[in-house]
Amino acid sequence: MARAYVGTADCNGLQLFFLEDKTLHAQLATSAESAYSRAQVAFWATVSEELASAVRLHLCRGERKEALFCLEAQAIEIAPLVPSFELLPASVAGGIQRD
Repeated sequence: MARAYVGTADCNGLQLFFLEDKTLHAQLATSAESAYSRAQVAFWATVSEELASAVRLHLCRGERKEALFCLEAQAIEIAPLVPSFELLPASVAGGIQRD
């Protein structure tokens, strides 16, 4: 069975990998944007249970790049995570100009 996951990745590999929870969307996207020390992206992915287990195993072993390579190669679907304006915290949303 396939399930949706969210997380973050950077040049060092996969950093976070969680079962999808709508409250995490804005938090992950905001934390990715505020990671000034390195380029970081928040993502959403649909993966099989077997792949999720393999990714978690790589993370437990500290194999962040291998976890990301595994996820990218075998995910059913993967995309950048961009929250809707309404989900952004007020501290972030206040500085955004909407047309």
